[in-house]
Amino acid sequence: MARRKKLLGRREIENRVEKSGKEMEEKEDVLEKDVSDVETTRKTLDGLEGGTSEGLEQVESSIRNAENITTEAFDKEDQELDRIQKDSEEFGEEIKEGKKSAETDSAKISDATTEFKTKEPEKEFKRAQEQASKDIGVLKKHEEQERRAREKSDAIQEKLKARLQSGKKEK
Repeated sequence: MARRKKLLGRREIENRVEKSGKEMEEKEDVLEKDVSDVETTRKTLDGLEGGTSEGLEQVESSIRNAENITTEAFDKEDQELDRIQKDSEEFGEEIKEGKKSAETDSAKISDATTEFKTKEPEKEFKRAQEQASKDIGVLKKHEEQERRAREKSDAIQEKLKARLQSGKKEK
């Protein structure tokens, strides 16, 4: 008998895919708020008139500091989202490998069924085939779910980065 690797259960796979999707959405929300705050600081900065030159200089400096701090917070959360997406992608590859293994198992079961000389094992092999097919379906579903969530997150992340960069002024 071949040496078996540790396999995840269907429920564990589902939970990990859902958790990853939620984590990406939470980071996207934080990034959205950071971008909105940066846009507000830039808009405020652009609208200042000032009362005195010193006062205006100090006000502008404080607002630029607020923008820089918020941009740094964005960068930190952006890196964290990158890590979550990478982990999700790696788990998606594990799911894909599991699906390929289940497909191979299904083919082996099918091949073995044609070799039986009696009818006795057929009923149980039919059940085995059904379970292998169920695994394939479950893994395919979660592989797609993981991929869609990650691609959606990546697209949102890129749009937020573009918004952050669009209002940046050359110094």
